Amino acid sequence: MATALNSTAPYGGCTSGGVYHGSAVVPLGAMYSQSVRFTIGWPNVQSLMPKVLRLLATQKISLDAIHTVAPWDNRIDALKDPPAKLIFARDEAAR
Repeated sequence: MATALNSTAPYGGCTSGGVYHGSAVVPLGAMYSQSVRFTIGWPNVQSLMPKVLRLLATQKISLDAIHTVAPWDNRIDALKDPPAKLIFARDEAAR
């Protein structure tokens, strides 16, 4: 948390959608002197979904570097050495 906040540009904003259990170090003095804003809470992903789905549908962005799609029938093998983000797809979902 402190690294992200200390890395935020002056007059910039840092947003966290993570879950924290316990305490976190927040460099308030440095944030104040740099006029850094910090926002925390549940992200409103529903408001962004139409734009993201349009980008995916038009293939203007590629997610190949961050996810892997595995056929539903091969899910056991895919779980033996899972990538960072593994998505299982049933054949009927592609239709």
